[in-house]
Amino acid sequence: MTGIRRSHLQVIWLLLGGLATTEVGQVTGFTVRWIEKLIHRWNAEGLAGLGDRRRGNPGKRPLLDAAGQAALAALLEGPAPDGGLWNGRKVAEWMSGYLGHRVDPKLALAYLHRLDFTLQRPRPRHAKAADAASGADFKNVWPAPSARGF
Repeated sequence: MTGIRRSHLQVIWLLLGGLATTEVGQVTGFTVRWIEKLIHRWNAEGLAGLGDRRRGNPGKRPLLDAAGQAALAALLEGPAPDGGLWNGRKVAEWMSGYLGHRVDPKLALAYLHRLDFTLQRPRPRHAKAADAASGADFKNVWPAPSARGF
């Protein structure tokens, strides 16, 4: 028996023992609303209605199904419509047209990350950066260690 089911059974046991829901809430730490929900689950399903139900909850279905994600991945292989780099705003525009409703750019950026897409740009070079020859003058050169080891 899990700890959650055990605490739910304690609530039912206390209620069957004659305590009011507010008293049961003070003893167990549950709110009155949650205790009422447990009562409804107990009356409808018995012991099977108690316990942790999160494991069976698949969550919200993704906005893009497998075909949509494959289409987006194929689209990202090419250049963006304006010839620049893909970003959350541009993907949101494509997803909005594909799905038929507005998609937030933050959600589109999450799909870019889900597909392991990252912007690959070269690092910018400083306009006044030194060339390799003059940079060698400032390179740290440590002296060779002595025979004593320090």
